[in-house]
Amino acid sequence: CGGVSAIWQMAYDGFPVIGATTLSDIVFSFSKISCDIDLKEGSQFKHQIITGYPRTYAQPLLMEQALELRKKMSLAGAEHVIFAIDGNSGGGSRWHTGGSFQRETYLKPIEALMNNPKLGVIFKPKNARSLPERLGSEIYKKLLAAVKTGRCHIYDDLGLRNYTTAAPPMLAALSADLCIHGHLSGTAGMECALIGKPTLLIDREGVPFHNFYELLNKDLVIFNNWDDALNASNDFFRSKNKFKDFGNWDAILPELDPFGDQMGANRIGEYLHSILRGFEEGLGREDAMLKATEIYANKWGLDKIYINETLTEAARLDDK
Repeated sequence: CGGVSAIWQMAYDGFPVIGATTLSDIVFSFSKISCDIDLKEGSQFKHQIITGYPRTYAQPLLMEQALELRKKMSLAGAEHVIFAIDGNSGGGSRWHTGGSFQRETYLKPIEALMNNPKLGVIFKPKNARSLPERLGSEIYKKLLAAVKTGRCHIYDDLGLRNYTTAAPPMLAALSADLCIHGHLSGTAGMECALIGKPTLLIDREGVPFHNFYELLNKDLVIFNNWDDALNASNDFFRSKNKFKDFGNWDAILPELDPFGDQMGANRIGEYLHSILRGFEEGLGREDAMLKATEIYANKWGLDKIYINETLTEAARLDDK
């Protein structure tokens, strides 16, 4: 119908994933690292625009709610709070992590909380609706018992989505001292690190080719199992001065979000608005995209765009 297709990067994979291969006129990406991965995956696009991470704008909007939860947990005795990140699971382990794999993400932090009256834990299920089924009755009862202590909280409101939990990872992270993602390939963990929270990753799947092994300090950020991550966390809470770089992503944050200004969503909106203005001026789809890209490059820098000139020129010939 003469319009354009556009898609924004939803997740950070860290290595080529065939299920993330994209075909779109416009792709909005977090960073050049993500652009490079798209190319390795065989994605096809005419204009790839680096915007930075688009969700960090929500941080100041969530602070009040996050501080209220932290105060509530502190009154119950929690001196240190961990945000345990649930990466979801499917019905079987062939196409997704199975139930037993995900149950550990809840059981280990719950056991740590029950054994330490000064510890608080926050859970944010990716899919709250299926949580009782995925955990099984025994572990789910333990989760409810942990909630009764006042030192454990579950964000389980589905909101308008009616599938994934409405609360963003950032909301839970803002109440916590430390975030632990039960997987290595974790966008939620990256979101926590981008707002300055110490964040650990657990490579339980075994993904040695993930680029986090090159980018992060694997001895202080990446662990192989929950037991090691939780034991190291206890040491961190006991003596933070000895663990200044524990869970620290500062060195690679510019690689993941080259702007770091909480304006990623705004840049996406500005670019799309430029395309609409081009249509209003009577431009065709290819010229509208080129003009929007030129405006973006002039404002944010040529290194923040990638134009597939072959595809663009082919589209111009098709139009003619």
